[in-house]
Amino acid sequence: MTKPRVYLAGPDLFFEDRDARYARLRAACANAGLEAVAPTDGLEVHTERPLSVAEQIYQHNLRLLRDCDGVLVNLSPFRGVEPDSGTVFEAAFATAIGKPVAAWIGDHWNTQERSAVLRKVWRDADGRVRDSHDGGLVEDFGLPANLMLACSFSVSPAPWQAIERLLMALPVMEGV
Repeated sequence: MTKPRVYLAGPDLFFEDRDARYARLRAACANAGLEAVAPTDGLEVHTERPLSVAEQIYQHNLRLLRDCDGVLVNLSPFRGVEPDSGTVFEAAFATAIGKPVAAWIGDHWNTQERSAVLRKVWRDADGRVRDSHDGGLVEDFGLPANLMLACSFSVSPAPWQAIERLLMALPVMEGV
């Protein structure tokens, strides 16, 4: 009679208040009948091992992703307009190995609106929105995240909504 285990992917571990962030996510998951697993859970890094610290963390997180029943992903912008690249990798890895994934972005903007607010943008002669920093095209599909993410799994505006979506995607667990 175990609860479905859900891996918490996101940049939350980089913040000083990470314990509080994980506590809120764990409580929300517990309310939904899920066991939340943070990337730092059970992590033991050994400097005397032949693997670098980075490689040990990488292997640990892949093991957790494989062992969990689903993945809850924080795609909120991190150090810019886009989500954390490690988080995106974890979401893609989980999708590739057939794990249910649901995500949230902590704002209500689509990718074009987010770029306009967080960076300077301009319209080219053809009316396409471009980033003022590098001139790159800003995706304009009205999606809350890059199309490769938003078309792979549901992306909600809040964690509790993503948890509800993940519950619908998880297989029914016997005895839960």
